[in-house]
Amino acid sequence: MKHGTHLHLSTKVQRALVEGRPVVALESTIVAHGMPWPDNLQTALDVEALVKEEGAVPATVAVVDGAVHVGCDRETLERLASEPDVAKVSRRDMPVVLARRALGATTVSGTLIGAGLAGVTAGWTKPGTSAPTSTNWPCKTWLSSARGPSPSSTFRRPWKCLKPRA
Repeated sequence: MKHGTHLHLSTKVQRALVEGRPVVALESTIVAHGMPWPDNLQTALDVEALVKEEGAVPATVAVVDGAVHVGCDRETLERLASEPDVAKVSRRDMPVVLARRALGATTVSGTLIGAGLAGVTAGWTKPGTSAPTSTNWPCKTWLSSARGPSPSSTFRRPWKCLKPRA
């Protein structure tokens, strides 16, 4: 479902947001750059299944053909997992990848931008990224580093950092 010229929300994500159900943003870099094929696709599907098991709607974020997609379908996940030269999209890269209408996998900061534009306020990332944990640094710091100098420009509501179950 189109939400704007450069923002595309999947029907499931759009419906969940309208109904006030939980939506969890997921980065897509692990799919394109973090693991070999076909393990990368299977991991993406497994993580989305875990989010669903917890009662939330998964919203994998990526840049596809000139738009930020929040909630990727299986075809898009397969493209991210298998196509060569998928761009790695951080906050800095987002405008260039959008303008080139390229396929891009979002880092934590790219995911925060997409999630913020869509109104998604919860996210999860793989261990070992610059995302906060209970032992390193607060979520607020993570968001500030992703947003840059104007924190209110992207997020209107507080972000919730979710920890995976032990």
